[in-house]
Amino acid sequence: ERVRVEVRDRDSNITLHVNHLTPGIDYDIDWIQGRILLSEPLSSSADASTLVQASGLSGNPVYLVVGYEYAPGFEKLDDISTGLRASYWLNDNVKIGATASRQEEFGEDQDLNGIDLTLRKSDATWLKLEGAHTDGAGRDEQLSFDGGFGFSQRNSGGGRARANRVEAAIGMRDLGADNDSRATLYSERREAGFSAPGRMTSNEVRQGGASVALPVGEKTELMLKGDRVENLGQMEQASGELGVAHQLDEQWRLSAGMRHEERTTATASGDGRRDDAALKAEYRSENNWTAHGFVQGTVRRDGERLRNNRVGVGGSKQLNERTSLMGEVSDGDLGVGARAGVDYAASDRSNLYLNYQLDNDRADNGIAARRGQVVTGARSRWTETTSVYAENRYQHGDQTTGLLQAYGVDIAPDDRWIYGFGTEIGRLNVESDQEIRRLALSGSLGYSNSGIRYAGQLQYRMDKSDLEERTVWLVRNNLTNRINPDWRLVTRLDFALGKSSRGAEYNGDFVEASLGYAYRPVNNDRLNMLAKYTYLADLPPPEQISTATGTAVDFAQRSHVLAADTIYDFTPRWSIGTKYALRYGELRPSRDNSADWFSSRGQLLVLRADWHVTHKWDAIMEWRRRDEFAARDSRSGALLAIQRHVGQHLKAGIGYNFTDFSDDLTDMSFRSQGWFINLVGKY
Repeated sequence: ERVRVEVRDRDSNITLHVNHLTPGIDYDIDWIQGRILLSEPLSSSADASTLVQASGLSGNPVYLVVGYEYAPGFEKLDDISTGLRASYWLNDNVKIGATASRQEEFGEDQDLNGIDLTLRKSDATWLKLEGAHTDGAGRDEQLSFDGGFGFSQRNSGGGRARANRVEAAIGMRDLGADNDSRATLYSERREAGFSAPGRMTSNEVRQGGASVALPVGEKTELMLKGDRVENLGQMEQASGELGVAHQLDEQWRLSAGMRHEERTTATASGDGRRDDAALKAEYRSENNWTAHGFVQGTVRRDGERLRNNRVGVGGSKQLNERTSLMGEVSDGDLGVGARAGVDYAASDRSNLYLNYQLDNDRADNGIAARRGQVVTGARSRWTETTSVYAENRYQHGDQTTGLLQAYGVDIAPDDRWIYGFGTEIGRLNVESDQEIRRLALSGSLGYSNSGIRYAGQLQYRMDKSDLEERTVWLVRNNLTNRINPDWRLVTRLDFALGKSSRGAEYNGDFVEASLGYAYRPVNNDRLNMLAKYTYLADLPPPEQISTATGTAVDFAQRSHVLAADTIYDFTPRWSIGTKYALRYGELRPSRDNSADWFSSRGQLLVLRADWHVTHKWDAIMEWRRRDEFAARDSRSGALLAIQRHVGQHLKAGIGYNFTDFSDDLTDMSFRSQGWFINLVGKY
C-alpha cells in the first residue's frame, strides 16, 4: 500500500501539497478490520491563505489517499503493473521528462503515457508544459467524506482520452522589480474518459486560474486569486478573491477581502452568483497564544445562492512545551461551524490528542448537510518493551451517526518473544436501516531462538445488522525449525472462516496447510532436497470477484499435494535437478451444495538444468509435463530463463514459459504462458 495526505485547492481541486506517510511510524493497518490508524488525527481542512469562508470551516480540504494492491479472489494472479518515469536536465534551464505506465486487471489494460518540458530561469520563475494520454477501461476511486463510515465509487468511463496542462510562476525580482511580488497561473484541459489518479474525468473539463501576491510597502500585502472550472454538461463554476493585509505592529494584523462566486449546474440546484465581504483581526501575544475574530456578509446574490453572513472567533495557545490548544467557532446562514483540538505530549514516550470538527456545507464536494466528528486518542510507550494505543471516533450529523473504539497493546519482553493485542468495537450507521454493530479482536505472537522462528496471528470480527450476522475468523501460523545443520522443518497453517446467518451459501472459508523438510547436508554442499505436503480448501464468499472473468467466483476446491524437489551440482558450472508432484483432490462447479464433488487428480514432472555461464550469470532450462487424469489431458513444454547475481544474497532473472500451466498443482487456470521475472534470495 501507499498512503499519503493531500491538500487540495477548494476551488480548482488541484493538489497543492503532498505528504507521504511511513508505515509503522505514521500509520498502522489492521487488514481484517479494514482500519488505518494514524499516529496523529487528520484535519479536514488546511490553511487556505484566503479571507472569506465559503462554508462553515475555512481552508482547503485535506484528503487521506490510499493506493493499494489486492487479490479479490483465491485465484493466482497473472496481472502485472509496470511503470517508468525518466527526466533529464539538458542544462541548468531546460528539463525534459516522460512517464509511462500500464495496469492489467481482469484481462483489460489501462495505459497512461505523458511527456513534459520545464523551462526555468530561477526557483521563482519557470514554465512547465505537460501532455498525457490514457487508454483503457478506466480506473475506479472509492470516496468517503465521513471519515470512512461510507464510500461511493467513481469511474472515469474509460476510452481514449488526452489531457494537457500549462503552468507558470513569475518572480518579479527576475524581471527587475525591487520587491518579492510573485504570480502563478495555469490552464488545463482533460477529455472525457481521461483516467489518472486524482484526475478522473467523466465529462470534458476545462479549467484555469491565476494568483498574485504583491507587497505594498513593508507592512502591507495585496493578494488576488481567481479560478474557473468548466465541466461540460454538468457544471460551470468561477470564483475570485481580492484581499489586503496590514501588519499594524508586532502583535496586531488586520485583513479585509472580497470574494465573488458564480455557479451553473445541470440540475440548476444552487445556481447563481454571490459576492461576500469580510474583515478579520488577528493578535499574536508574546506569551505563545493567538486570537482572531472575523465578520463577513453577503453584499449581492441572485438565483438560488444562499446568503453567507457569518461571524466567528478563534485562537491557539501553547500552554507549555508539551501542550497546545486550538479552536474556532462561527455561526451564520450556512449553519454552525466549529473545530477544536488539543495535543498533549505527556512525555517523550506518550502523546494524547482530541480533535472536533463540525461543518454544514463542504465547498469541495457540494454536500450541504450537518456533519460532526470527534476523534480522541492516545499512544504511549510505557516501557522499553510495551506500547499501547487507544482511539475513539464519534460521528454525528444529518446523514451518518456512529461510534467506534479501538484499543491495542504490543509487548516485547525480551529478544525472543513479541506479543500484540487489538480490539475495535462500535456501531455504524446508527438510526438508519443499515445500522451495523461491530466487534473485532486480534492477537499476535512471535518467537525466535536457537533456530526456531514462529509468527502467529488470530483475528475475529463480528458484524450484526437487522438483515445479517456475519462472523470471520482468521488464523495465520508460520514455523521454521533448524533441527540440525543438515535438516530444516518448515510449516504453515493459514485459514479464514466466514459464517453468515443468511445461510451456508453466504459463507466463505479458506484453508492452506503445508509441512516441508529441507535437506542441505553440510558435508556435501552439492546436494539440496525438499519434500513438502500441502492441503488447500477453497470456499470463496459470494462477494469475491474472479480476477480472470470479473464475475463472482462460483466453485469450490479441496486438494492434497505431495511434492519432492532435488538438485545436484555435478560440476562447478552444471547442476541437474528434478521435481515430482502429485495432487489428489476434489472440485465442485458451484460454491453451494447444488453440485456434487468430482475427483480431481493430477501430477507434475520437471527436469531442470542450471548452467553457471560466468561469475555473475546463470542460465536455466526446464522441461515440464503435467497430467490431469480425470480430464485425460496431458501437456508438456519448456521453460527458459537467465539470472544475474546481485551482491552476495540476491539473484534477479527473466524468462519465458512456453507452457500454459504452472508448477503449482492447485492452480487450475492454465494461464501461465509468457514472460516472467524471478527474484531469488540466498543466505
